Amino acid sequence: ARPDAGRITLSALDLIVARAIRCTCLIEPGAGRAGCSVAQRNKYMESLVARPKLLLTRNVPQAAEDRLAASYDLTINPNDRPMTAAELVQAMPLYDAICPNPSDRIDAAILATPGSKVRILANYGAGVEHIDLAAAKAAGIVVTNTPGAVTEPTADLAMMLMLMASRRASEGERQLRAGEWTGWRPRHMVGQ
Repeated sequence: ARPDAGRITLSALDLIVARAIRCTCLIEPGAGRAGCSVAQRNKYMESLVARPKLLLTRNVPQAAEDRLAASYDLTINPNDRPMTAAELVQAMPLYDAICPNPSDRIDAAILATPGSKVRILANYGAGVEHIDLAAAKAAGIVVTNTPGAVTEPTADLAMMLMLMASRRASEGERQLRAGEWTGWRPRHMVGQ
């Protein structure tokens, strides 16, 4: 028999789940089974079977929604608008994770919702200024972001705006839509 036969091997996600439900016997070396109550062990084992409940506060690209739906019990805000404080408070006891975006304001009052199950706010954006980080830390909620996700798109937009300004593209587009464009002319929109 293998020396590790009968031992439970935990993945990183299992450890996060174990920490979230405070099942110390599974995460603290040497704690052994005596550190866990039967209820904690049962809750942990149920968490391995049930898919975590995830709320997306806005629609994201379909490929991302499909990937999340394959791994989580996914709910997407059907209105595709920022969620109100009242809606976020209602969500806190229902979901294990919430994926907000910068238009969702998550303050201390929301994070202190009684009976909250949320253990992670996986922010869909680079900034986290819309989340009260001190209150999240006090509530034991992990906050993540996507710091490099908008670097290239920001550079693309900067280049586009520079080219549009130097070529007077937005002015020309307005002329075209207004029916004022009379055709190509050598000096049209050049210089001044």
